[in-house]
Amino acid sequence: MHGLSASQRSVVRIVTSTRAPKTWTATLVVAALFSPLAAGCRMTPQHGPGAESLLNCRQLTQRGIAAMEQNDWETAEKSLEAAVASCDIDPESRRHYAESLWHRGDRIGATRQLDDAIKLSPDDATLYVRLAEMRLEMNQLGRASLLADEAVDRAPDSAAVWALRGRIKHRAGLTDEALGQYHRALSLAPSDPDILLEIADLYAELGQPRRALANLHSLAALYPPGEAPAAVLARTGLAYQALGREEDAAARLAEASNRPDATAQMYAQLAELQLASGRLADARQTASAGLARFPQHPDAMRTVQRVDAESASAPTGSLR
Repeated sequence: MHGLSASQRSVVRIVTSTRAPKTWTATLVVAALFSPLAAGCRMTPQHGPGAESLLNCRQLTQRGIAAMEQNDWETAEKSLEAAVASCDIDPESRRHYAESLWHRGDRIGATRQLDDAIKLSPDDATLYVRLAEMRLEMNQLGRASLLADEAVDRAPDSAAVWALRGRIKHRAGLTDEALGQYHRALSLAPSDPDILLEIADLYAELGQPRRALANLHSLAALYPPGEAPAAVLARTGLAYQALGREEDAAARLAEASNRPDATAQMYAQLAELQLASGRLADARQTASAGLARFPQHPDAMRTVQRVDAESASAPTGSLR
């Protein structure tokens, strides 16, 4: 689902998590993503917009979506603002306008647009999900929880909704309840990589590396051999490290660091593991490689400083 907005990804997850036949599901996804007026402005109210303004709204919304996909957020916001102005009863234009405002940092404006979209389309679970995600990011846990409850009432078979509830419980520190929500989500979407990763992270946080590793192995199996994301490999390495399997841990962290999607933190984690096992020369090489790849990143600079300090204090002849 690369290239889609957060609201579009929510639509895909909710629609594809239902138990409808695949042909119905495909049709619903296309309609949800590419028919901006699917939930609004289909009928011209007695005192509402005319055919010309409806057509204008459709064109402006499509233009805004296309601009977002091209990462042209300024054009997207202008087009979607105009779309909302031309047809203020269309929830889809407001949904996408909210995303453009959110990207710019206008959180109040974004949530206001989704509040209005929900009033126009109160049965659309994806609107509740996205607004709850925004409220959660704003640390408004109470509001986010209420919205998630509304979403589950409307889409009880949606894995995305149950995962959202798990995220909210996790943020609130209710880890046991969070795990229950996540596992409910996983039962509805056993191959959802985001859910598997969130469960693995929660188990790691709870100090249960074996369970974290089991979920990471299930996640890695979803990808062709050798194509698991760096984030999955790095987490697998850390789980091995927690289990005392240092060679396996170093191998996975090294593999993660060599991926195109590696981060400076992954080099730092590998260097720390090498330092802990007394492999100062390897740690220096890893730290140098991380700094060369991420020359301005604080993690990369701190790792070099840490390795240099360890090297300076090491007895002569101890480096290997």
